[in-house]
Amino acid sequence: LAFVSYNAMMLWPVRSLGRIVSDMSKAGVALGRINHILNTAPELQTKQVAEPDFGGDIVFDHVSFAYEKDGAQILHDVSFEVKGGSVIGIMGGTGSGKSTLMGLLDRLYELEDGSITIGGVPIACIDRDALHRRVGYVLQDTYLFSGTIAENICMGSERVDMDVVKHASEVACFDGAVSEFKDGYETFVGERGVTLSGGQKQRCAIARMLATKP
Repeated sequence: LAFVSYNAMMLWPVRSLGRIVSDMSKAGVALGRINHILNTAPELQTKQVAEPDFGGDIVFDHVSFAYEKDGAQILHDVSFEVKGGSVIGIMGGTGSGKSTLMGLLDRLYELEDGSITIGGVPIACIDRDALHRRVGYVLQDTYLFSGTIAENICMGSERVDMDVVKHASEVACFDGAVSEFKDGYETFVGERGVTLSGGQKQRCAIARMLATKP
């Protein structure tokens, strides 16, 4: 009886010890990720030399880029010009560098070789924050937050301006889908937009980008 009693008393503490060891390993991984963020060097902010004409021409001039130093080049000696006010489509296979072009234009990556100008001003001479505010970027994997459709479209604004919301939705061809919902723009969508279809989420993200008037 004494042995069985002692054995029962030891059982749960030993099991708890196993959980503690497991939690410690998870905490170690989490701490490493936190330290990686805390120890990341801040991005160098470029002082704006000139206010570019963001409606002007965009010129890529002999641009080459690799994600890793001495690694394979994703872009090699790429040159093209986009006239102000025009619309172009860039097509290519997986990994051909389409997203990389946008990342370089928005200075998510620093240019290595060649130059990119907007309205005749090199992007290296444009304040990074000013550039981010003026370049609209919609990723293929969109993310919607828990809230109403109107709140998601005006994300980042101090208040919800329904005129801006409706105009952006019309341009993004999203207004028709919203009108079919009982509560319209006050329709509540769950985390990651689970209550919307894939196409509706994409158009909502486009409307959100257009609402910032980039």
